[in-house]
Amino acid sequence: MNKILKFGALIFLFLVIGSVARAKDPYKLNVIYFLPQGDRPVEGYESRLSDLLLYVQNFYREEMKRNGFGDKTFGLEKTPDKRVKILVIRGKYDIPHYSYDNGGGWKAEREIEQYFKENPGTQKSRHALVIMPSTSGDDMKPGGVPFYGIGKYCFALDYKYFDIKYLGENSEKGHLLTKWFGGMAHELGHGLNLPHNKEQVSEGKKYGTALMGAGNYTLGQKPTFLTKASCAILNNCEVFAKKEREYYNKNTGFQLKDLEVTFPADEIVVKGTFGTEIPVDAVNVYIDHAPFGQVNNDYDAESWTVKPDKNNRFTLRIPRSELHTKNIDSFQVRVRFLFENGIITTKAADFNWSSLVPYRLTK
Repeated sequence: MNKILKFGALIFLFLVIGSVARAKDPYKLNVIYFLPQGDRPVEGYESRLSDLLLYVQNFYREEMKRNGFGDKTFGLEKTPDKRVKILVIRGKYDIPHYSYDNGGGWKAEREIEQYFKENPGTQKSRHALVIMPSTSGDDMKPGGVPFYGIGKYCFALDYKYFDIKYLGENSEKGHLLTKWFGGMAHELGHGLNLPHNKEQVSEGKKYGTALMGAGNYTLGQKPTFLTKASCAILNNCEVFAKKEREYYNKNTGFQLKDLEVTFPADEIVVKGTFGTEIPVDAVNVYIDHAPFGQVNNDYDAESWTVKPDKNNRFTLRIPRSELHTKNIDSFQVRVRFLFENGIITTKAADFNWSSLVPYRLTK
């Protein structure tokens, strides 16, 4: 009887520990090594990618803390020896089917989603980092596979020298690592809901280059950081959650009651009021200089974030001195409302510096 009681207590302890772990880190980034037919993993990929992923996980954590969002970062599933667990999925087709120029990312994503349906329990969240071995045939000139973000999926590559030991090294391999590792960290941002944005003038002087701007070319070589606006989005990302809840429900009950953009003196003032059923815990504002409105034209969009008050009102004053671009006439003000469940709603208005006309929307 005593043995049975002890065994029952031990099982109960394991369940409690497991429950605490899930509560602390309930959702995890799916890390997938995708192999087309006839392809093989790059030697040592498990340890190399684990080291790189743990580094970028900590980078995101430190930036969240610096920006006032606490000790939060994206979850990663671990193996018993504390490495990042990487799920290997074999594609249905050969290497050319998944090439960068052949829509390979969309094709791989469809197969991965089917794999998750057929293997319940393998999917840890809706966010995925998909890594494919380079197909260029030259480890000093890797490429050929998808390297971009698609919704909550992002794609990166692996090659022989994709190794953290070269990070920051003033060498050909070191600069190559910054390009592809910085690129992976940047594309991961897209897979975690982040748009492009550029650092404000004062931020650039203090912290360097925003990761979601040109930081994919500086990480490991020069100071690189996440803007507060990026961290405000990550704060509501599923894989940053500390407890289970429903994410990405579009039924927010949101109503934009009024929005005003004015230009007193040397400022841009954005203010508004809204109603909502799911709380909005931050409002991001981006000043995007022409050209805008098309894919990848927002790298130069400086960003700000503000918390609405208890009546769902907000006011943000943006000094024009914080804008890098002053010689392009047209620009767009984008206002993004960040819901606690990860949904983002956007309202935009276009302006010209030569004839600034205040914008007012009322309902």
